[in-house]
Amino acid sequence: MKTIDYLKQFLIPFAGLKTGTHKYHFSISKEFLSHFNFSDIEDLCGELNFSLDKQTALLTLNFEWKGTIKTLCDRCGDDLELPINSTQELFIKFGPEPREENEKIIIISTDETEIDISQYIYEFITFAIPFKKAHPQGKCNKESLKKLNEIKSTEKKKTIDPRWQELLKIKLS
Repeated sequence: MKTIDYLKQFLIPFAGLKTGTHKYHFSISKEFLSHFNFSDIEDLCGELNFSLDKQTALLTLNFEWKGTIKTLCDRCGDDLELPINSTQELFIKFGPEPREENEKIIIISTDETEIDISQYIYEFITFAIPFKKAHPQGKCNKESLKKLNEIKSTEKKKTIDPRWQELLKIKLS
């Protein structure tokens, strides 16, 4: 069951903090994922070291994530545990109107007193996932690969309708 209270730990009040660096530590698990819609990750386990460097007109947020995700192998379809390490930096400026200046600079209202870092954590973890998620060479499920190869070879053996055969001879240059 999703609890809103779980995400409250990621609300970082900065209004009462002294100028300087403030450090936080979070354990991130599957419960964190349950608050976001991302189907590629089945499970998540890791540690987040977070620091907030407060200056007069700027907040610098540093995220250091180390953990593993459980997903499916793109090659064989079996479960795959991937180590994920990510370090990100985000700058928060204050202005009259909240907006995203670019992917590293966010402007928030001068009236704000806290920042919710949960969405940033989620984005940094998901962006750290490699484009191709696969077991190391030779570690995939051999039975799955055998079936996939059988299907692939069957598709190659299918004959082309003779009415379309002549189109294969056309060379486009």
